[in-house]
Amino acid sequence: MKRVAVTTRPLIATLLVAVFAAGFVTANSPAGAGEHNAFRPLTLTRAGLSKVIYVVGSTSCSKILCLRLQRTSDNGSHFTSVSLPPIPPNPEMATGMLTSLVFANANVGFALLGGGYGAEGYNQPSVLYATFNGAKSWHKETIDKGASIFAFEASKNEIYAVTAHCHATTLPCQDYQLARSTLAAEKWIERSIPGYSAGLEIGTFGAYGANVWLDVTQGGLLDTSHDYAKHFTQQSHSRMGSPGTCDLTATSTSTLWAKCPTGMLANFQISTDGGARWRVIPTGEYSNTGGGNFDPVSSSLAYFDQGPGHKITKIYRVINTGRKLVFAGTINCHQSLSYVFTSRAHGLALCLTGPSLSSGHLLSTTNGGASWVALPGR
Repeated sequence: MKRVAVTTRPLIATLLVAVFAAGFVTANSPAGAGEHNAFRPLTLTRAGLSKVIYVVGSTSCSKILCLRLQRTSDNGSHFTSVSLPPIPPNPEMATGMLTSLVFANANVGFALLGGGYGAEGYNQPSVLYATFNGAKSWHKETIDKGASIFAFEASKNEIYAVTAHCHATTLPCQDYQLARSTLAAEKWIERSIPGYSAGLEIGTFGAYGANVWLDVTQGGLLDTSHDYAKHFTQQSHSRMGSPGTCDLTATSTSTLWAKCPTGMLANFQISTDGGARWRVIPTGEYSNTGGGNFDPVSSSLAYFDQGPGHKITKIYRVINTGRKLVFAGTINCHQSLSYVFTSRAHGLALCLTGPSLSSGHLLSTTNGGASWVALPGR
C-alpha cells in the first residue's frame, strides 16, 4: 500500500522549518461557518490509494491557533470539515504534537502524537488515535504501554508500528518491536525485528497486502515478509552509499520506491521484484536537508522536484519504471511544501506565497502539473 504521507519522512516533520510562538493553544473540532475563509493548510495526506485527500490546517480563533481537518474527494472542488483528536501544543511545530497522519483508506485512519526522541534526547510518550468513520470521531488506542512509536504504516487490511522503549540513561533505545493488528486495532501482536542494528533510525517502511518490507540494517539487508509480518526473510539490496536506512513506499506486491540518505544529499531507487533488485532513478542531486518532494502515485508513476529555484518549482514525472524523468510543469510560489497526486492528471499542492506558514494555500491541477489553479479560501 502506498504510504499516504506526502514526504518520504513523516509529513509533519516538514513543518519544522517554521517556529510558532511558544505557548500557542490548539483546538481540534470541525471549523465553524465563520472560520471557513481563514483556513490555512499545513499538511496534505492521501487516503491510501483512494481519491480522498485530507488537509490539516489552522484557522483564526480565540485560542490563538486552532487546528482543523478537511477532506476532499474531487481534487479540491468541494471540502468537508471533519475532526482531529485532541492535540497538545508544541512551540516548535505548527501542527502541535501531531507527528504523523496515516489513512489505510478513505475512512480508516490513524493519528500519531509524540513519539521518538524529545528535545532532551529521551523518549516522548506516544499517543495513537484511530478513526473508522472518515475522521468524524477518534478513539485512543494502546499498542504497548510505555513504548514509543517510531514508524507507522497501514495496508489494505493491516496496520503496523515500530515501537521501542527509550530512557535517558540507556540510549540508544532498546527492545525494538514490530507490532501489527487488523484495521480494527482491537488486538496487537508484537515480534522482534530481525537483524536490527541498534542506534539506526527506522524511517517509513512498505506494506501492501500481506507483504511488509523494513530496511533496518547497515549491511544492505531488507527484512521481507509475505504473511502479514508473521515471518521474515532477509534480502540483499543496493545501499548506494547510504549511511543509514532508506524510506520505503510500496505501491503493489512487487513495486517499492525508496529514498536513501547519503548525508547532505539523497538518492532514489525503485524495485519491481519485491526488493530483490534495485534501480537508481536519474533524479540528479537532491538536498536531503530542505530539498524538494517525491510522491509515488502508483507502480508506474511518481512525481519529483528538486526544490524551489527563483520562486519556481519544476516538477517532473517519473515514468518507465523509474528509468525516465519527463518535465511536467511548474509551481510558481515562494516554496512548494508538498503535493499529492491521486492520478496522473489530478493533484493538490501546498504552496507558500511568503516565508511564513500563514501564507500557505492550496493549488489544484487537472493536467498532471502542467498548470495549477488556486483554490478559493485555501
